[in-house]
Amino acid sequence: MKNLLVLTLCLALTGLVRAEQDNSNNKGKGKKQTTQAVTAKSQVPQVPKHNVSTPNNLRVRSNTPLQSSGDVNGGKYKKLKGSQNAGATVQSKAQLQSNAKLNASTKPWKVQKLAIQKNTNISPVHFNGGAHIAGSQNWQGSNYNAFRLYTSQSHNQIWWRSHYPRIILVGGGYYYWDNGWWYPAWGYDPSYQFYAYDGPIYGYNSLPPDQVIANVQAALQRDGYYHGGVDGMLGPLTRDALARYQADHGLYVTQAIDRPTLSSLGMS
Repeated sequence: MKNLLVLTLCLALTGLVRAEQDNSNNKGKGKKQTTQAVTAKSQVPQVPKHNVSTPNNLRVRSNTPLQSSGDVNGGKYKKLKGSQNAGATVQSKAQLQSNAKLNASTKPWKVQKLAIQKNTNISPVHFNGGAHIAGSQNWQGSNYNAFRLYTSQSHNQIWWRSHYPRIILVGGGYYYWDNGWWYPAWGYDPSYQFYAYDGPIYGYNSLPPDQVIANVQAALQRDGYYHGGVDGMLGPLTRDALARYQADHGLYVTQAIDRPTLSSLGMS
């Protein structure tokens, strides 16, 4: 009986020792596996992170170029409400629709015969044979055909009369009428060649060119763009006011009197 008790105790002690050894082995094995996993992870090549930036030549630019030359491309008239241009010179369909809505809201202008103030402070432009209207090649649509096709030309009275029956003297220079537009008749009379602008003037409502200009000046005064006198001359102050008005209303910056500008001013 005593021997049986001793044998039982020995077996129990042996089991405890084995269990303790197994537990120790498992802990060592788990630590080894963890160490191996960490080592393997450290051996995996790391992909370097890069800052993704858009190349300069692919960045979207918000500035819309204007449609004319000189001071316009130089940045003087950069604000285009509801629009377009005075560098990419072609308006999108959405821009044209936006411009039409903007222009439709303009107050009507009652055309009248205005008293012309004499102005001797404007320097005349000089004849430049064969010259074209700067930037006009970019003005699209039939409303701008007169500008795209115009070239300065000088002829005597006989030539002018044989080609254009309607010629009048206005503001120190002769103008001829052609298909709805007034143009300077250079050379018609060398004694009367005073022109503040060399180019087409839309002949609105059968008015002579000085009255068309005077009405435009008065309309621009109403809208706060022109602060000079109503002199019927398309001089620098008037052209500057036209350019700012056209830029603000999404029109081609022609700095001249064209049909879309007159329509926008309410002269329709």
